[in-house]
Amino acid sequence: MVVQPMNPRGKSDANALVAVDTVDAGVGDTVLVVSGSSARMASGLKDCPVDAAIVGVVDVVEMNE
Repeated sequence: MVVQPMNPRGKSDANALVAVDTVDAGVGDTVLVVSGSSARMASGLKDCPVDAAIVGVVDVVEMNE
């Protein structure tokens, strides 16, 4: 999937990237992405050439300021 990194306030703060979806996320979901060697450890991707993987779907974001 194509994912757009964002800061905790929901504003885009980096370029979009492609990530392997290991959790069956839907279009428009807020997701948790890992990259580098952590991405290869996700859900059976150990021997795959993966640099970014979606490993969770975020239900709620709460911020205390």
